[in-house]
Amino acid sequence: MWKSGGIVSKIAIGIMSSALTIALAAPAFAYDLTHKRMNGQIWYVPQSVSLDASRDAFRSAMSTWNQHLPEWRRVCFSNTNHTSTSYPRKDGLNLIYKRSVGTNNYVAENSYWWDNFNILTKSDININTRLSWINGVQSGFYDVRSVMTHEVGHTVGLDHSERISAVMYIASKPGTTKWFLTDDDINGIYAAY
Repeated sequence: MWKSGGIVSKIAIGIMSSALTIALAAPAFAYDLTHKRMNGQIWYVPQSVSLDASRDAFRSAMSTWNQHLPEWRRVCFSNTNHTSTSYPRKDGLNLIYKRSVGTNNYVAENSYWWDNFNILTKSDININTRLSWINGVQSGFYDVRSVMTHEVGHTVGLDHSERISAVMYIASKPGTTKWFLTDDDINGIYAAY
């Protein structure tokens, strides 16, 4: 969905389907690159309602991607807070929200903008508070770190993967975690950078 000169990528609530099985002769990564990338550091500022455990999950998600990004391109976490309730907001800041926006048919979304050279200029991430959240695994709850790892993948320039095992797969299930990048995710980063 195109929005305000940018794009909104959502991780959906979904049921895994055997119809999405990828053939053995699949390419190095199972999705299209957005051809958009970071050209420096992106600093995210969390909403003041974020708990310490969630902040740790945000940091861990960012660190997961930073291990595979070039040294001067990093996703970073600010220890400051924001109190904005207007999401998304094209204000030059990269904000993490915890808001109940729209319906509960998505887990989280990343609204991001880029310049004429396909360089990321702004990103806001929202975690849908209409759903149940936890830091870890519990039946019926979504894991903060897993979902943030997926959303940060959009920040670094990846779209959704067709591979169910990939962090960048389009759907998320409660009671599960995806904390570590698969070969699919890593190959996508190396192709982008």
